[in-house]
Amino acid sequence: MKYQIYIFGLLLVLFSCNNKKELDLPLEEYKNEIQALNSKDYYNYWEKLNNFDQKVVLEAKSHKAYDSLSLVTLIKSALFYELKGDSIFKAPNTYNEFFFIHNHIPKSNLDFWPLLIKQKELTGELLMFPSYQLEGLAGSFYDYSVFGQDSIYDSLLSKIKSKPSTKISDALIDTYIETKQIQKLSIKEEIGIWYRKRFKNESYEAPKGNFELLKLSDDGYYIRFNKAGFKPVNIIEKNSKSLTFKPKHEPFGWCFVLSNDGDLRLYNEKNALLIAYTKA
Repeated sequence: MKYQIYIFGLLLVLFSCNNKKELDLPLEEYKNEIQALNSKDYYNYWEKLNNFDQKVVLEAKSHKAYDSLSLVTLIKSALFYELKGDSIFKAPNTYNEFFFIHNHIPKSNLDFWPLLIKQKELTGELLMFPSYQLEGLAGSFYDYSVFGQDSIYDSLLSKIKSKPSTKISDALIDTYIETKQIQKLSIKEEIGIWYRKRFKNESYEAPKGNFELLKLSDDGYYIRFNKAGFKPVNIIEKNSKSLTFKPKHEPFGWCFVLSNDGDLRLYNEKNALLIAYTKA
């Protein structure tokens, strides 16, 4: 029994070491910089984060760089809160809503959600809450817009679950590692490709690009919007007529159903049709 416990402990250490090898971030530098801040410095630090978001993240030359850099912004903001506490929101400028909406990694938006809620609790202010934030979640997970659908906002908010026992920065770091691992994968099989569609009835110019379902080199299934980053999905059901799948970690209970003739549809948690896609 002691031997088994020893082996289990050793495996945990090795797993932790392997994960650290994937982390190419100077976390200690981030922490030391934040620890050195006085309250009078908070304004400038928020401005520094915002400048990084506007000048480095948004101007990234590739989707891989964009995704990695946007996660860095979220991690720094989370560390800022964890190391300095509620007082960071007393500065006259916070930009967490922008960092959140500019991020396209679905799970990290869920990771970051508790910080947005904390900011709202402490300040009573959060830019266009909840429409702006729900738009970010629905867009990153499903490429679906909830703009103007006020009647469903309360229901969607009630479905978002956080893990209070997990530090926000730790969750974001895990997602950063997972994202870097996914970026190394290659396409093994193209399952299907459709035109993007963000509303059931498009009342404006349809979004450019395609929606793809792919199997990658790890034999996992992924979706990709407009040739950007791969987003993992879980296969819920596979039978002779259709394939049902959900984005991994998705919060709302929605699912995609792909029929054997190649028709793809997005349904909500009540099995109501949200989107019927057209094959590209």
